[in-house]
Amino acid sequence: MNEQDNQDVLSSHKSKWDALAKENDRYYVRSVDHVQSDEEYEESGQKHADGYLVNDPTIQKRLAPLSDRTLLEIGCGSGRITKTFAKRFKYVAALDISRTMLEKARGFVDSDNVIYLESNGEDVPLLPESVDVAFSFIVYQHFPNKASIEHSFKQVNRALKPGGLFKVQIRGIANPNPNHWAWGPHFLETEVAELALSTGFKIISSIGAGTQYYWLLLEK
Repeated sequence: MNEQDNQDVLSSHKSKWDALAKENDRYYVRSVDHVQSDEEYEESGQKHADGYLVNDPTIQKRLAPLSDRTLLEIGCGSGRITKTFAKRFKYVAALDISRTMLEKARGFVDSDNVIYLESNGEDVPLLPESVDVAFSFIVYQHFPNKASIEHSFKQVNRALKPGGLFKVQIRGIANPNPNHWAWGPHFLETEVAELALSTGFKIISSIGAGTQYYWLLLEK
């Protein structure tokens, strides 16, 4: 794919997520109910923030106290998980491809230690070596192709401090319907090893290979 074709793909992907955000941001972030109260939305985000990252034993061992650390969240959506991260970390850089999602996140999170970053779908507009840890959940499973995921991983690596950690979920099994709004690429275990190597990461742990929720803990 040439550069122009790639930019067209990313532009189309951005338009798609802006449209979904305008239609029903909470449903397309957390596809459980079409109507979700603030309390329900925040509670589900707290469960995932604490369960997947904050209480991870390796994260605690390497980075505690988290209140002194800076976090990059890839794919913050409308702030469901961001709201809890803002309470746990010193600073949060919340990145999303959709401007509409970011606008909704600002209104929902309402914390002065969060900065919001609009992405083209691949890049991370942060200074090199500026964050301690990065996190992403139910985001890369929606990327348009594996090349854009690899590019994003390299950008995350660039933003992390030496020895920084990246807790990330990718899809480990194919979505059978390529026309579904949530379709995205998946990775086999051998491909994950290649992805980590090519993007400058070492795999500390992995769980869920062959499932939709394939979790990786990576170190720069």
